[in-house]
Amino acid sequence: MVSTILPDKETYTLSELFSNLPIKDSELCKRAKISKVTLYYLKTGKKNPYRSTVNSVLNVLSEVYGKTLNLDNVTGITIQQREAWNKRKKLDQEESAADE
Repeated sequence: MVSTILPDKETYTLSELFSNLPIKDSELCKRAKISKVTLYYLKTGKKNPYRSTVNSVLNVLSEVYGKTLNLDNVTGITIQQREAWNKRKKLDQEESAADE
């Protein structure tokens, strides 16, 4: 585990976590099991990542900084909704309600 000093705060921005990152982007990608393109999109905000991708990255950042980092205390992240999954979930809920 690589550790660097990050001030204790209630919230952090994703941008500040990336700008203070003491490991190379390639190492972050390897440990989070994401591509460099995905990391680029996450850093630039050009595309919104899935929650699972964000969780993987935040888990690695937590290890690196020695702090618990999650969607509750890191800002600057917009999650892409999985439309097909959400649509199926809604249909399942409607079917359950109809059966009652």
